[in-house]
Parts: sequence; C-alpha cells; structure tokens
Amino acid sequence: MDESQLGPFRHLANLQDLVEGSSKMVVVDDLWIGLFNTDGTIHAVDARCPHAGAALTKGTPVDGTISCPVHAWNFRLSDGKYLDEDCSDCDLAVYPVRIIGQKIEVQIPADTTDSRAD
Repeated sequence: MDESQLGPFRHLANLQDLVEGSSKMVVVDDLWIGLFNTDGTIHAVDARCPHAGAALTKGTPVDGTISCPVHAWNFRLSDGKYLDEDCSDCDLAVYPVRIIGQKIEVQIPADTTDSRAD
C-alpha cells in the first residue's frame, strides 16, 4: 500500500489481548484488519483471504505465516506475500504497526471503504 493512502495510526487493540501465537480481527468501517502475534512481532494485514473472503484470523499463525482456514492459501505475515504461487494480485495488504505502552496502533488507509465491496 502506498504511504500517501495511509491515515493516522489508530489504537486497535492492547498487547494483553493478543498473546503469542494468537490473532484478532478488528473491523474499521468496511475494512477487516487481522492482527497476529507471531515470534514476538505484531503484524497487521488484510483479514480477508483474496480467494474466497474467508477470515484469516480463524487460522493459526505458524512460523510467520497464516493459512486460510477454508482453502489453505498461505501468506507471509511480514509482507502479505501469497506463498503458493507467483500471484501479486493475491498478496494481502500490510499495515504499519507501532506499540505505545500496552496499545497496539495500526496505520490504516485514510479511506476505509473496502474496494472489494463494489
């Protein structure tokens, strides 16, 4: 995602809500954001699988990846890369994360309308 499209950081969760190996979905307007804690790092990515729209937060993060619980598509959490084949249109959007005290803040798009809803 182009930095010029991003809005301010927003408080979406607290660290105690996202223990190691867990995930949480946060909905902001039309945008589904998946928060994942893997290997001590918090990742924020598009929570919908681009294939069938399944909630990726229903999967379990393993070794920095998430697998779609419906059709087992695999994505790297650090950059959203679809891992099963070369398909850049299948990559997930990734959002910058910062931790302020116990707050997980995510820089999400200024426009939170999901383009897939059209």
